[in-house]
Amino acid sequence: MNGTKKITCGKCNGHGIIEGYRHVVNGVCFACDGTGYKVVSASHKPSKMYSVIITADFNDDGKPFRGTVFGQKARSVAEAKRKAIKTLSRGCFVDCIDDIEIEEHA
Repeated sequence: MNGTKKITCGKCNGHGIIEGYRHVVNGVCFACDGTGYKVVSASHKPSKMYSVIITADFNDDGKPFRGTVFGQKARSVAEAKRKAIKTLSRGCFVDCIDDIEIEEHA
């Protein structure tokens, strides 16, 4: 286990079982195989939630829209912005977006 560390499984909160899924393989957590922890690299950086805020001009009224459009899970602000741009580029209003801001959830 050199260069690795154990972290509590976020799916089952370290219990190894998810009570609501007792009807499926007796509730064993698939994320950690029932151990309650995951083995990750020592340099593992946990993900955080970020708000994706856009400024866009959807209408011809001259009043831009500014608001949070979705949450993005990522390990850094830069990664959150890359993922948000990729997601937003698939939308039909991509040409209307003027600015994208990322804020970490409190």
